[in-house]
Amino acid sequence: MILRDFNHGLDISTKKMLSVNLFPDSIFYCEILMDSSHWQILSHHSSENVDFEQLIYLPQDIEQTLESDGYSRINIQVMSPAASMHKDAEAFKKQFPSLAHKIHYSQNLLSQENQCFFVLSRHQNNFLNNHFGAFEYRIKHFMFSLDTHYYDKKEDIAHCHLDGKKVHLYIKHSNSILYNSFDYHSNEDVLYFINAAYDATKLNPKKLGLNISGWIDQDSALWKMLNGYLIDIQVCNPITLTMFGENKLPTHHFFDHYLNVLCG
Repeated sequence: MILRDFNHGLDISTKKMLSVNLFPDSIFYCEILMDSSHWQILSHHSSENVDFEQLIYLPQDIEQTLESDGYSRINIQVMSPAASMHKDAEAFKKQFPSLAHKIHYSQNLLSQENQCFFVLSRHQNNFLNNHFGAFEYRIKHFMFSLDTHYYDKKEDIAHCHLDGKKVHLYIKHSNSILYNSFDYHSNEDVLYFINAAYDATKLNPKKLGLNISGWIDQDSALWKMLNGYLIDIQVCNPITLTMFGENKLPTHHFFDHYLNVLCG
């Protein structure tokens, strides 16, 4: 079983950054101590099955640190579905009347002349403003973070991130990118979605390897299954990211938070 939540209780308030991953029904917090190019993970908190209309309280230690103005930066990373489109988001919104009741965001992608378009519910947006508005938080989508991370890579890229409920897939091929996220319930689901992403981009999983991150370990049944179908799996363990103290959890578990800091 993967250890997800922990807190080292380190009383530092000047160099900490708060990374927040926002899902439609969950929110994950990660505190990172930033010292030059070396970053250390101090704590991680999970709040799942969240009704954002009713969510009032943050984890106590985060609430206390916010009150003391203790974070040098707060980055919000949205992990909900997103679309990559040409710079005509208004025309896209008109095709889906339900989007009129959402808060819309768009960001220019670095790898192509497209935008990353995503939405928040009004309750999610109110939650962020109520808790983090005074800190001028920065918001972006996970697609944007992945695209920024791989911007200077000229070769084809395939990346899979697992957060326990969803599989996030990013493929960069020629002058285009594919990004999508899917709910999964079994190992076979993950393999199916990965193969579908390769098929959609006409790439061969026996020739192009897969970068992988998130809640997966190399002794797991899922890893062994993927390893049997893919030519090469590379685990994304950032060399600039470590765990504070004696906690030696693999840093690829927190790769999404790493990107949230790096591409902020």
